Amino acid sequence: MSPELLKCKEKCNKFFRNQTRYLERREFVNKFNETSFRYFITLPLQNQFLSNLDLSSRFSQFIINLNRKIFTRKELNRNLSLKVLPIIEKNNHIHFLIDSPECKRLEEVDDPEEYIKQKVISLIRKMRLFSLKLLDPTFSKFFKKIKNIDDQFQVINYITKQDKLLTNIDYTNIKLAT
Repeated sequence: MSPELLKCKEKCNKFFRNQTRYLERREFVNKFNETSFRYFITLPLQNQFLSNLDLSSRFSQFIINLNRKIFTRKELNRNLSLKVLPIIEKNNHIHFLIDSPECKRLEEVDDPEEYIKQKVISLIRKMRLFSLKLLDPTFSKFFKKIKNIDDQFQVINYITKQDKLLTNIDYTNIKLAT
């Protein structure tokens, strides 16, 4: 084969690989758009030099404790839990989406968003994940409410921005079905 033909073939192969990655990512984003996530939370753990396995383990502990704070014991016994989509980024921080569950404790409060936010803040402090006063004194950067499906689509695209192959998803901690 001529060098031009080899170059052309190489470019075509690269194009098709990228197109396949794009379609897989697109399918992923569309799949998670079907789940109604309400909150986008970031845990910046830059000062803690942990492996992905350790980060996944810390995040698992975080979600277990958050479930205990949001759900009653009876609800937990019925296997109710938060729907979660966690993404571990390269520079040791975790983005994750959670839903707004229907549960007894959230029905009893006036502002469910504020209730969940306070529970997340208390867990961050209890587990000493990062210093809120240092990184986010106003508590506005790490916890955001997703207002509609367009916001959710943008957030999912944002949290999957670094890795087009979707290898940074923490598959061990994804929970979508209750």
